Amino acid sequence: MIGRCHHCATDSETYYNCANMDCNELFLCCESCLKAHVGCCCHECQEAPRLRPYKLSAKPFRRWYHYADTKEALYQLAGKDVPQREEPL
Repeated sequence: MIGRCHHCATDSETYYNCANMDCNELFLCCESCLKAHVGCCCHECQEAPRLRPYKLSAKPFRRWYHYADTKEALYQLAGKDVPQREEPL
């Protein structure tokens, strides 16, 4: 066993990144706590505006750019302004 669950202190050997994209903390967690906390490392992260959608699987989160349908949505997820195209002369 590697260590203990970040939330309940039971034996755990699986690391996860926090679902809050602005935190992304790597932490040990058991499956039941991961589900209960929606993939987050703490309560504050559960309330964060930029959360990856939680889905229980061997790898519950993908890279942030997989969660956007358009280029504008990608910039919004990244917290950046969408660049404006310059009109041709």
